[in-house]
Amino acid sequence: RRELPVVLFTAYADIDLAIRGIKEGASDFIVKPWDNGKLVETLLNAAQNAPASGKKTATTPASTASSMYWGESPVMQQLRMLVEKVAATDANILITGENGTGKEMLAREIHALSARHRKEMVSVDMGAITESLFESELFGHKAGAFTGALKDKKGLLDEADGGTLFLDEIGEMAVDLQAKLLRVLENGEFIRVGETKATKTNIRIIAATNRNLQNEIREGHFREDLFYRLSVFAIRLPSLSERIEDIEEYTRYYVSLFSGRMGRKISRMEPEYMRAMQRHIWHGNVRELRNVVERSIILAEGD
Repeated sequence: RRELPVVLFTAYADIDLAIRGIKEGASDFIVKPWDNGKLVETLLNAAQNAPASGKKTATTPASTASSMYWGESPVMQQLRMLVEKVAATDANILITGENGTGKEMLAREIHALSARHRKEMVSVDMGAITESLFESELFGHKAGAFTGALKDKKGLLDEADGGTLFLDEIGEMAVDLQAKLLRVLENGEFIRVGETKATKTNIRIIAATNRNLQNEIREGHFREDLFYRLSVFAIRLPSLSERIEDIEEYTRYYVSLFSGRMGRKISRMEPEYMRAMQRHIWHGNVRELRNVVERSIILAEGD
């Protein structure tokens, strides 16, 4: 016999209820509005992962791996409404913001809310791709196209076909490579290395950077035409210093998340701990806060 798994449904304005539900044994929670495909996947995962009778296992929300945690600040709730509108379209999106604000997490949320969610979101760090490997990595190649090309290789555009291609650190991309990407955006096609025939692609582009691309354009480091192709809809993720009221909610969220993962029962936080979190200047934003909370759970004594 298996215990009946519980999945909690909640409106985003009641995130405390969701966290409390996880602490009290719910296997997952879904925040409204939800996508039906994600709903079915969540319920199936909950059923498959339900512990056998008499066995207790620490669980964490499956949705935390792929869904955005928004917080309660007005600026983030307004951003959420914008994201829900643009996610339903196929518009290319440029996400800007400081390091650690959650740009890739937001990109995954947009993909999950879009009609492309059944296909892959493929992520690539544009600053890490060298000029010599750019076309092979993005476009793929035929066997024998160059020394060492022993077999056909699918490129990232092939892998993302029908889905989303996330171009992280787009501001780090070399200028001479930007023209090659621009052709893909303008024509919706590319040519694999070693071929002469163009291949059509059906992808949505989400790009992200912590740089000011308008300044990069003025300094000649970024193409203006590529900028406008990428930023049909621009989203700026605010830093934690712009939404201090979210710090307590983020802290409680990550305490619940990491205590569950580590099999710990953390029922309270000392008031001074929360005051310290709110006083701290988070240069690394949510990523830094997450790191601090995880270390706190490891070092915590008792509950």
